[in-house]
Amino acid sequence: SVTCPACGGTIAIKAAGYSVSVACQYCGSVLDVANPDVKVIEEYHLAAMTLAIPLGTRGVMYGIAWEVIGYLGRTDGDESWDEYLLFNPYAGYRWLSCGDGEWQFGTMLSDEPEGDAGSVAWRGQRFTIDYDPAPTTSERVVGEFYWRIRAGDVVQATTYSGGGQILSVEWSADETNWTA
Repeated sequence: SVTCPACGGTIAIKAAGYSVSVACQYCGSVLDVANPDVKVIEEYHLAAMTLAIPLGTRGVMYGIAWEVIGYLGRTDGDESWDEYLLFNPYAGYRWLSCGDGEWQFGTMLSDEPEGDAGSVAWRGQRFTIDYDPAPTTSERVVGEFYWRIRAGDVVQATTYSGGGQILSVEWSADETNWTA
């Protein structure tokens, strides 16, 4: 656990050694936990909010025990949705997302799909684009993450569908991430 330098709250780090940043659940300050001397990256105060799945909640999905360690409130300007970062020390990270009352369980891809902007192929399946790429903003950030994130960060994102599955991709100048 670490003590938030902004408010003094005690924050339990669930993925110690893996997490790079954590957002204080008490005051919302984003902290750099990659070094022993925890520093405030960005300080802001969150309006009181109730998460559908509180941080620290544990549950079993697909035979694996997961713990909710992070939360992102995101929007593309037209739609808003919630993303929960799940962690298991043996299975790694997964995403549980909810938009318009529909829940999706996401797994990060280590083997990127191939193709062009209109369609991609992944593991022998063809996927077609669902909508034009759109700027996606992380409006709320709470918990811990394996990358540096803060409220206001923007990436480009879109989804592809095919064969009953959805692939999502988001990218910035620094990296591209695919999720099934």
